This record gives sequence, structure tokens and C-alpha cells, in this order.
Amino acid sequence: MIDTKIIRVLKESIRALLATKGRAVLMMLGVIIGISSLTVIVSIGEATKLEMINLMSSFGFGVDALFIRAGGGRLFHRRVGTNPKNLTIDDARAIAQFEYVEEVVPQQFKGGIVVIYKNRKKRTILLGVLSDWAASRNWAISLGRFISDDDVENIRKVCVLGATVKEKLFEAKNPVGKWVRIGKTFYKVVGVMKAQGVLRSGHDLDNRIFVPLSVSSKLILHRKSLQGFRVNLTSRRYLAVAIRDFKRLLRKRHKLRQGVPDDFTIITSEQIMEIVTRQTRSLTRMLAWIAGISLFVSGIVIMNIMLVAVTERKEEIGLRRAVGATQADILFQFLGESVLVAALGGIFGLGLGYAIFKLISVFFSVPSLISWKSFALGTLFSSSIGLVSGIFPAWKASKMAPMEAMRYS
Repeated sequence: MIDTKIIRVLKESIRALLATKGRAVLMMLGVIIGISSLTVIVSIGEATKLEMINLMSSFGFGVDALFIRAGGGRLFHRRVGTNPKNLTIDDARAIAQFEYVEEVVPQQFKGGIVVIYKNRKKRTILLGVLSDWAASRNWAISLGRFISDDDVENIRKVCVLGATVKEKLFEAKNPVGKWVRIGKTFYKVVGVMKAQGVLRSGHDLDNRIFVPLSVSSKLILHRKSLQGFRVNLTSRRYLAVAIRDFKRLLRKRHKLRQGVPDDFTIITSEQIMEIVTRQTRSLTRMLAWIAGISLFVSGIVIMNIMLVAVTERKEEIGLRRAVGATQADILFQFLGESVLVAALGGIFGLGLGYAIFKLISVFFSVPSLISWKSFALGTLFSSSIGLVSGIFPAWKASKMAPMEAMRYS
């Protein structure tokens, strides 16, 4: 009974909208603009999160890992006056003793290092690492091999090139077995990393050269301190405990008295995601206000056009009441038309929004994805607009007396 009534209302709504196509398009237009804007907003937000997750995954920096950086302060703001040379390999070994720690991966790095091969040179970033650095970040080798434990132990003058450095110095040639120069010392190329790409910020992940940690500390940088080390945990449930224990251990090892700020910074993936979310929040709010205003205006347009339709269709209303239609039948008929036109506007808006987002993803290298959230929000908002906007016109039509309506026939 209910299904039959819904189908009848739907058929009558479609018939009425087809009879006034121009009016239906005007009612849909605002909804289409608002829903397409909403779709783009949600898709960009989801794409940004996906990009950050993929980026952190490429570094092996998941929810079960954290990074301990030398120097106190916040993620992108090292505190003035703090010591950036206070982390050592002994600190890393002490951290590794906790039973919930899977591995500790220390590193040294320095920018502006010039690598030379014959008459070619490339300014790059040097990283001093151990043998497990690449595996811990899921970075693959395309040629040769990575740094080995034997290289570190024997302070061998070997290096692994990033894809950009290899391309600049050797072009299409295989560099494995060749010798490059850093300063006055020659290093044998033993491998080339698989290309990782360039971030939207312009940072080239492949503009790097890797050497054994013992080589960087004794022959190139001439210091034992680390810029930091990443810690992989056996499970993310130990994250809060690990942060507490690591702070307590490092403060004790660095002899920091109570009240003295930390001279190190612990960074988690949640902190990175929170900063990204905060940076995009202002833009999202602005776009959401634009979409909201468009949807509000479209609701007013639908209501006004439906009120005009009620006046113009008094004859139809009178005839239907005269042959037995109830007030509820009239109410649901006009309400159905309002909801249907808004729902159709929402569907077209979703299609337009995805088309716009597809263009954005192509031109700005944003991951392209279809989010169920935008579909759910678009359907919910458009249907709600139609329902709210159609209540008053539908109520006015249902309250019209048959004899009053028949006067217009």
C-alpha cells in the first residue's frame, strides 16, 4: 500500500516536472552549484589525507612509528637556543632496549653537498645511514645494492645514489662500480635507489646520496651526533607508553633538571596529520560557506517557484479534490515534486563536482578518488533542501478548499 502510494507520487512528480522543464531547471541550478562545490571540497579533503598517508607510508612512517629529532621545540619550529647536536648513537641503542621497540633507525644528513663525476656535478643532500634504512622506509633499489653492515663496520668509502643524482651525473649509463668525488675523497657507487618522485612542495625525494653512517660521521661531517632517528614499535598501542618512556629516558641521559624543557622533539604521524588538517581548515571553511550560501539560496528559489506553481495549478488542485483526493494526497504530490527536483539537482551536482575535481587532480597532481562521503552528503543535503523548501508550498496547496480552487477553472 505504502509502496504503491510512493510510486504514484513519484510518477505524478515526474509528469509535473516534464510539463514545466524550464522551471525545473531553474530550481535545480542552485542545488547543482552547491552540491558540486560540496563534492569538490570533500574530495580535496579526502585526497589531501590520502596523499599524506601515502607520503608517510613511502617513508615507512606509519601509525606504529615515531621520529625523535635533535633539538627541542615543535614539529616545524625548533626552539631558539636549544642544542641540535645532543642525540647520539648511544641514545638510539638505549631506546632500542625497550621490549616494544621493533627497530631504531638513526641517521645523519647535510644539505648542499656537491657530488662530482668527471666534468659533471650535482648539489644534493647527503645521508649517513645504517644498512636497515631503506628497508625500514620501504624504499627499493633499482640498480646494485644498498649500504651493508660490512660497509658501516669497515668504514668503506661507498655510496648509493638517488635517481635524480644518478640522472644528472651519469644520464642513461649504469653508475654501479664507478667512482664519484665528495670534497677531496672518492666514493665507489654500489647502488641506485628506485625513483620516489617530487612532492607538491617541490622537494625532490630522489636528490640524495647515501653513505655509511660511520663514513659520514668520521670522514665527511666529522661529528658523532645524529639529527635524529626513527623508532618502529611492535604495535601502535604502545605509542603513548613509548612517548612517555622515551622522554623519561632521554631527559635522564641528557641530565635535564626538572623544569628545563626537552632538548629533543618526538614527532608522530598523528601530529603531522593534525598540522596538515589545520592548514587546510581555513580554505575548507571558506569553500563550505560558499556551498552553504548557494544551497540556502537554491532552497529559497525552490520555495518561491513552488509557491507560484501552487497558484498556477489551482484548477488542477480543485479537480483532484473534487474527485476524491485528500489533503494528504495533495501535500505529498507537491512535496514529492520539490524533493525530486532537489534530488535530481544533487545527482547532476555530484557529476559536475567529480568532473571539476578530476581536472584539479590532473593539473595539481592531487590523488584522484571517489569518496562515499561526498555521495552521502550530496544526497542528504539535496534531499533535505527539497523537503524543507517544499513543506510550505505543499501545505498551502493541501489547505486549498475544493470550491475555492474550482473558481479558477
